[in-house]
Amino acid sequence: MRTATAGWTATPPGTSSGVGSPRPRTWTPAANALLNARARALRKSESGDDAKDLRTELARLGVVVKDQDKKQYWRLAK
Repeated sequence: MRTATAGWTATPPGTSSGVGSPRPRTWTPAANALLNARARALRKSESGDDAKDLRTELARLGVVVKDQDKKQYWRLAK
């Protein structure tokens, strides 16, 4: 399922989502793994420390993440 808000997407990476899909030449399996790990951390952690650390790692790969409730939305950095 694809949901988006103003250029952000919650579509699981690696799935075909049409418009707004990550560009294959810039997307890495590492970013996919980090987003999945971060989603688990958001669901399980009260403090959010793990999710914060994973956000930093994603930023190094050019992926910007924002949270809304217990969901994360991401986009490639411009």
